[in-house]
Amino acid sequence: MLLFVVVLCGSERRSALSPPCSYRTHSVLAVPVRTERNGSVMAVIQAINKLPGNIPFDHSDEEALLTFSEEVAMALKRRSVEATLIKVRP
Repeated sequence: MLLFVVVLCGSERRSALSPPCSYRTHSVLAVPVRTERNGSVMAVIQAINKLPGNIPFDHSDEEALLTFSEEVAMALKRRSVEATLIKVRP
């Protein structure tokens, strides 16, 4: 399940997402990083405020972030295997 959020100025959600400061959240795209074995979520990658001009995220952004999340999952798995091998070595 993917999450697209577009925050409109003056909305009640805006105050919950962007506490008073100079940074403003206009759009958010979040995708899960899933394990290969059972597909459980091990992390989430979040993109905020697409540039240029804080335009909304679209399906090409979704595809790109999903592809990136698969790479992140593989890198985390490799690192986990490496850490296990280091522990096992005499």
